[in-house]
Amino acid sequence: VFPKALGHVDEVVTDLFDRLDKWVTPISVILAETIRSLSACRKAGEGRFI
Repeated sequence: VFPKALGHVDEVVTDLFDRLDKWVTPISVILAETIRSLSACRKAGEGRFI
């Protein structure tokens, strides 16, 4: 029997989703800023990123 079907969710699963929610936003912001910076370098004609 699945715990969710019984109306309760294991505390470990709940904690996992809470942690994922906290990490998704910072990671997506960092990736967006990195891509934006790389695009700016490319548009400026600096050529390679490295």
